[in-house]
Formats: sequence, C-alpha cells, structure tokens
Amino acid sequence: MTHASFRVVDQALANLQKVDAYVKNGMETTTETVLDLLETDKDLPEETQSDLKNMMIEFIDLQNDLENLQTAAEEVKQKISEDETVDVEYSIMTKMSELKGANTNLESLRQHVAYKDMLDKINDIIHDDESEENVEHSADISIGDQDMVMTQQEIVTKCPFLQKEMTEPMQNKICKHNYDREGVTNMLKVRPNSRCPILGCGNTQPLKMSNLEENMELKRYIEKKGRQAGIKRPRKKFTSDTLFSP
Repeated sequence: MTHASFRVVDQALANLQKVDAYVKNGMETTTETVLDLLETDKDLPEETQSDLKNMMIEFIDLQNDLENLQTAAEEVKQKISEDETVDVEYSIMTKMSELKGANTNLESLRQHVAYKDMLDKINDIIHDDESEENVEHSADISIGDQDMVMTQQEIVTKCPFLQKEMTEPMQNKICKHNYDREGVTNMLKVRPNSRCPILGCGNTQPLKMSNLEENMELKRYIEKKGRQAGIKRPRKKFTSDTLFSP
C-alpha cells in the first residue's frame, strides 16, 4: 500500500511540473500580447488592458494553487512514510485548504513579480516618448522601483559568454555578476566546473544554476534601452508546441 501511494504522489508531482510550465508560458504570452497591442496603438482601450491584466491575475492564482498542491503532496508523502494508513486524497485537500487563504487575496496577487513586471513594461511603452531624449543625453538612468541611480556606463548589458546583448539576464547570487541564460546554460554543458568569467571577480565557486536568479530589473532596463534606441522588441511566435511543451 505504501509503495502504491508513493507512486501516486510522485506521478502527481511530475505532472505538476508540466502544468506549471504551461502556466508560465501563459503568463509570458499575456505580457507579450499586451505589449504587442500597445506598440501598435498606445491608446489601447482601458477595457482591453484590464482584460489582459485580469487574465494575468488568473494565471498567478492558478500558479499559487499549483504551488499549494505541490507543498501539500510533498507533506503527505512524508506522512505516508510514517503511517501507511494515511488517506492521501483527504490529506492533500485538507492541506491545500489550509494554504489557500494565505495568498489568494487580490492585493497579494498583484504583488506577484509577473504582474508587476507586466505593469512596468506597459508603463515603459506608454511613456517612451517622454523619456526618449533623456536616455540619449543623460548618463543617469533609474532602474525599476529602486531609489538607486546608476550611470549608463556602469550597467553591463553584454553577456560575457555570448558577447552580445543579454535577453534573459541571470544574476549570480554570490558575486552579483550577470550572464545571459542561454550563454551560461551552454557553458555549463561544455564546462560544468566553469567559474564567473568576469575579470577580477573574487568568486571562486563553480557556476551553478541554483546560484543564479533572473534579474528582472536589468531585463527591463535592456528592453527599455532598446526601445528608446529604436530597436524593435523580438517577437516570440506562440504555437501549440510553444505553449504545450515544458
């Protein structure tokens, strides 16, 4: 009975990872859609913008449910190892109900990084004309919601591995240097023990994906700088293969 229960929970956890990938693709598609529409018409009706924002909230709520289900399944799996008479379905549903109330109010959903990132990008496009000249003639660039002001010369936007502008910057949690996701992923496949390639970096630990995190502030900066320089944002072609493959 115990082994059968373990298999059921393990299969459920594996399926959750696939569904989570679909949800993240949905979030990205929603952001891409509203940005494409705004780049075509900055006077996009508020109703349309509101519909897409609500769609993002629904994706975030679904992702929260998936995270709760994963937490509940892992907890129940531990219980099964201690007591094989555990009612798997009841225990998972009970734990999910317990977790549900903590992160489902609208305000908490609006604090999600994907929602805030979409709002920031919408704002950047709508107000592009107001700040266009500032990027060309001013060295002071304010990034995101941070109060910190950086100079354009201090912000490195080129990947040290690919030697081209980053599109998905990943920041090293240890030394704070940035690399493009594609560049660092490819390097680790070839040289698993690679270290930070930045000259003079004191970080002696090997690069690990677990020590990298997406740098949303830098990504927004790169995209904004590109728009203000007249560089069109790369379009992603969303097909059934894109949306339904992890």
